[in-house]
Amino acid sequence: MFEAMNQASVSLAATESTIQNVADLFTQGQTNDAIQSLGQCLRVWQQVHAAVAQSIQMLGVDPGVTTIRDASLTDAIAMPKDVLRQVKSALEAQDHVLLADILQYEFSEVTEQWHDIIARLRQEAEDRRDGDGDRNGGVDGRDGGDAT
Repeated sequence: MFEAMNQASVSLAATESTIQNVADLFTQGQTNDAIQSLGQCLRVWQQVHAAVAQSIQMLGVDPGVTTIRDASLTDAIAMPKDVLRQVKSALEAQDHVLLADILQYEFSEVTEQWHDIIARLRQEAEDRRDGDGDRNGGVDGRDGGDAT
């Protein structure tokens, strides 16, 4: 589980610079190259999403109770999905200017959110390994056993 989360984090980080390059390619009118690189990033994000979903299931985490940045895990996962829907919509409309804007200005927030989700799941796994943690996943501290 730790290896899957580590790999997801590394893969996600690798897409961060690529996505800026994709936005630049769209801005420069190099649509074919941009779409090809964007496709590679989308595949990585699908893999990250799958790793997160699998980790949630393996840990038995309740996504409605577990928090990320003062939001439920359910809400935290929804934010990247919403931005990906915007990307899909811009691609379907062939609005490459909008697509470049989304990639330049909204994707850093998406990748930060995914990094936070991955870190939170890693914390859950560590808490459970080290002391069986809180089974509902609502622990904000690293000790996993403080029930005040």
